[in-house]
Amino acid sequence: MRLQFVFVEDKSLKETLHREIDESQLPEFLGGKMPLIPLKDYVQQTQSV
Repeated sequence: MRLQFVFVEDKSLKETLHREIDESQLPEFLGGKMPLIPLKDYVQQTQSV
């Protein structure tokens, strides 16, 4: 695993995120495909399994 910090201007944030992170790992509100699940709902899902 490689740790890396990337400093980005606001105007190129989404472009940089898409270049650095797979869209399946980006939340929908940032243009990715991962649905955002509120933490309280995530905790309930994992406890009921």
